[in-house]
Amino acid sequence: MTSSLDQLQAWFLAQCDSVWEQGNGVHIDSLDNPGWQVRIDLEGTRWAGRDFPIRQHDRSEHDWLRCWVTGTQWHAAAGPCNLDEAIGVFLEWAGADALPAPRGGAVDDWLAQRWVERQTLAANDPAVGEERDS
Repeated sequence: MTSSLDQLQAWFLAQCDSVWEQGNGVHIDSLDNPGWQVRIDLEGTRWAGRDFPIRQHDRSEHDWLRCWVTGTQWHAAAGPCNLDEAIGVFLEWAGADALPAPRGGAVDDWLAQRWVERQTLAANDPAVGEERDS
């Protein structure tokens, strides 16, 4: 079984096209209460503008989870042992809970293929080239 972290890495890699990752990404920070904060940029992905029903689970003082979308960002705040659960909620919503994560040289191959696809798209659609130059 693939871990949620592996699946999140695969989702992130699938977004990388030499443009998206320049200003977008996945952000995971700790909170001082204690807990976790997750922010995933959706701009430029097929999930931007997609509805996400707010989720809130308050099971105890340190066992909790809140997930929501604001603008083009998916957010989660979670208890100190609920990070995996938060990532799982995102993956389920994004339909990315079964993505295999490439390893080693396969990552280089994946990114090289995405670069070729982006160049082909830019050659056929000038707006894509302009987006890349900005």
